[in-house]
Amino acid sequence: MKGPGGPLLRPYPNWSWHNSNHMCDGMVNVLRVNIRCNHIFVLDSGKIGPDYICNPKLLIFNLKDDTLVKTIYIPFDIANNATGFGLLLEPFVYVPKKCKQFLHKMIVFMTDLQGKGLVVYDSSVKSMCRVESDYMIPTSNFSSIANQKFRFDGGIFSTVILYDELYYVTTPGTKIYKIKIKSLLKCPNIKEANKKTKVAIKIPSNSGQIASAGHSIFYSDADGNAILGTNVFQKSGKNTVILAQDDKKLQSISSLKASYHWNKLIGLSDRYHRYALGTVNLNEVNIRYFEMDLAKIRKKMDATVKMKYSLCILIILSTAIVSFGVELNVVHEWKYCEYEWKNQQQKENAINSKSYDPYLCFFFDAIKADDGRVFISTPKYFDHGVPASLATVTNATGPGGPLLRPYPDWSWHNNTSCMCDGIVNVHRIYIKCNHIFVLDSGEVGLKQICNPKLLIFDLKDDTLVKTIYIPLDMATDEKGIGLLIAPFTYVPGECTQFLDKMIFNHSNITYYMLTTIYKSELFLAKIVISCRNFRKIFLYLFYILELYYSIAAGKEIYKIKLDRLLECPNKEEANKHIELVTKLQSQSVYITSTEHSIFYGNNIGMAILGKNVSKKSVNKNTVFMTDAGDSGLVVYNSFTNSMCRVESDYMKPTDTSCSIAGENFTYVGGIGSITVLDDDFYFAAISGKEIYKIKIKNLLKYPNKEKANKQTQLIKKLSSQTITLTSVGQSIFYSDSRAMSILRMKKSYKYETVRYPYVILYVSI
Repeated sequence: MKGPGGPLLRPYPNWSWHNSNHMCDGMVNVLRVNIRCNHIFVLDSGKIGPDYICNPKLLIFNLKDDTLVKTIYIPFDIANNATGFGLLLEPFVYVPKKCKQFLHKMIVFMTDLQGKGLVVYDSSVKSMCRVESDYMIPTSNFSSIANQKFRFDGGIFSTVILYDELYYVTTPGTKIYKIKIKSLLKCPNIKEANKKTKVAIKIPSNSGQIASAGHSIFYSDADGNAILGTNVFQKSGKNTVILAQDDKKLQSISSLKASYHWNKLIGLSDRYHRYALGTVNLNEVNIRYFEMDLAKIRKKMDATVKMKYSLCILIILSTAIVSFGVELNVVHEWKYCEYEWKNQQQKENAINSKSYDPYLCFFFDAIKADDGRVFISTPKYFDHGVPASLATVTNATGPGGPLLRPYPDWSWHNNTSCMCDGIVNVHRIYIKCNHIFVLDSGEVGLKQICNPKLLIFDLKDDTLVKTIYIPLDMATDEKGIGLLIAPFTYVPGECTQFLDKMIFNHSNITYYMLTTIYKSELFLAKIVISCRNFRKIFLYLFYILELYYSIAAGKEIYKIKLDRLLECPNKEEANKHIELVTKLQSQSVYITSTEHSIFYGNNIGMAILGKNVSKKSVNKNTVFMTDAGDSGLVVYNSFTNSMCRVESDYMKPTDTSCSIAGENFTYVGGIGSITVLDDDFYFAAISGKEIYKIKIKNLLKYPNKEKANKQTQLIKKLSSQTITLTSVGQSIFYSDSRAMSILRMKKSYKYETVRYPYVILYVSI
């Protein structure tokens, strides 16, 4: 059945699994699924937007009757990295032999997109661990699709298995890596994992999901709008074939899988870049589900390898020839996602409550079960817009296209009363031994709502057979950042009792924040943005002796002598003179300093931290953390190991009408910019036009609001809001957001504002 948008989607297994009163008993958010042994593996991230609504879990349904046969809950400390970030994306189920008792033999691999890691679950010994490697971290924070660039903080995106090795790709990235399964089962640390990892394939541009069949790995070329295959057992340069290329139909291939039951290479193209750039048009076909004949692909691969068309391959890569001899069959098309609702009232309620928004609901993964059902994941990247994160494609069609049926049913999704018992957020899924492995990251948007978990459903009857919870310290890296995305299950032998023998793995991706620091003797402050090679210096601070800088998409602070910069060194010379100053927990949007101390933001924690860069130890440091949302200040004194919250009426917003570069908008924000001069603490509200000060010694006494009001002094009224403050010597520097300028205020008997001469230093990397 079709609607105005295309074939209608029927929630899988039914509506009861989605958006019910017991949300955590259903499905919350599914990005990808996997089918194995006539079972669909549904990885529910448990997240809606940035929040964890429920525990991440893997649901396994039997496709014979769509009953849940197993639920594997994923503890938060495994589903997220050490800093608490993670998004479970893709489940991959490995069954070593036949499907007999596969639930006791399978190995499930789950990718964590945000936390940049891999969760491995071995059902034979019922063990689960988190594996991280430097190769799981992308080298860029920008992605490109059809030569349209946009920011994408990615990580390990997809996994497949060939023989005894796990292959994975990071997005963004131009390499496919491999590592022995036996090495992963030992739960290696980062150093050991790095040693065991090898580069398997160099790819022309970013790739979405990868697949495998025979001796070959299949992947996409995001800029070339093409699908390629590489025989990993042939020499490089003689082993790659372009299987299909279409500038219209193959824009952004997010899902790619080999189905042995149907002998098809199946995929999903979704024009993701249009959503990312805000240019999607719901009147156009945006989503396509396609199939390619695996037998023809193998024939094409064998013929090309035998003829050694290495030169032809290079020519094809550069000219993007359209005809490659393998038919691309588009089975389903959507303008936007459309669900099989229980009734019209349910749909209207979902629209009114913003739990359903076609502009925020885009497809991420697709997999085909042995019974012919196609499973679709629609991750919850925002805190609203996606009513069911995992669904099957129905024969009915609505305005947007084929209707989606929430899986297993509506009761598993968006159940507000018991969300963590259902499916929260699923990126990728995996099918093995006729069970579907659902990796639920437990995140909604950027918030960890529930514990990550792996749910295993028996596809025979769609019953949950096992739930594996993933501890947060395994789901995230040491900084607590992670996003479980893709599960992969390995079953050593036959599918008999595979649940007790499987090995489970999932990957992780991290969000980075910007941080920049500098020492005393400030000479110049200037905001600079450089986009070369997709890298940015967002904010740098210039000293008479040294320049300290940070990369926007990085967590390190570097420095270089000013006299070296004035010599205009080339890249090689500059590299020699640049020193690493410190590594940070996250990126920061703004910084400030005084004397030997710097203060910088932590976007993840919504805090401002302080550090004495001239000392190795920070035991006696005081950390000031601004709360822009609730207009307060958190003061931590590490010398006394004490912490308190200070509030004042002067920290509240006073003018919410903002203007930057002629653009007017409303923004409500409390204290957001701070600096220190002598023994005074200076601050300004984001939505305000005043600079205040208070004695640091008074802050360390933890005054109540009444005392803080009395001890606070007005220093300066401004012509517009200021985003950041900094100080050096006896001067305070602040920005004028309306005039796009930097002003200097000298401290004397009376504060005096003067023009500050400055030279613009252009930094390009």
